[in-house]
Amino acid sequence: MEGLKNIYANSFYENQSEGSLRSAKEILSILLKYISPKSAIDVGCGVGTWLKVLKDSGVDTLTGIDGEWIKDSTLYLSEDHFVFQDLSKRIKMGKKYDFALCMEVLEHLPDTSGKKIIDFLTKTSPYVLFSAAVPGQTGAIHINERWQSYWAKEFDKRGFVPIDLIRPFVWDNPRVDFWYKQNTILYVRKSALAKNKKLKGFNKPQILNVVHPIMFNIASEI
Repeated sequence: MEGLKNIYANSFYENQSEGSLRSAKEILSILLKYISPKSAIDVGCGVGTWLKVLKDSGVDTLTGIDGEWIKDSTLYLSEDHFVFQDLSKRIKMGKKYDFALCMEVLEHLPDTSGKKIIDFLTKTSPYVLFSAAVPGQTGAIHINERWQSYWAKEFDKRGFVPIDLIRPFVWDNPRVDFWYKQNTILYVRKSALAKNKKLKGFNKPQILNVVHPIMFNIASEI
């Protein structure tokens, strides 16, 4: 993971954090109308922007997991909220959480590592907010870009259903970065979905693989 350490230095997070925090506020304000977690875990949390928004929204117990290099950056929460671990290796935590998220992370990891993280997320929480780069999105050390349908099949193997809760509401929102507009899906364990009356009006999306016009325009200029 030395390559990731070199890329995700303090300067990277300084440039990225504003957009991440802004996007997290918009997306989580929607999500928290449908679920009410008391605890949450963010795999590939970076400096903790999404965790910060969850804390400000009243979520009590928060954990972020990411590599040792984030210690050198300015964290949005105190260090005791973080677990420093190599994400390319199997995550070893037995605690359960009400809500889990993994945002734009798995494109940076080998596919076998990505599937191990899906295992961890689905064993850890009944609700998983998930986003990962699609083919052609490009970015720093994108070694595993996959369509949304690829990850949906992995979640399906583990008993989780995709809910297109976020994308329709943020598609034209200028405060949300395009990769989140394009890639963010809520995955829900089937047993939890059956109990959640607020989500019953949402069906499994007929189309998962989409490209936002901003990405299309960027790709057309390359």
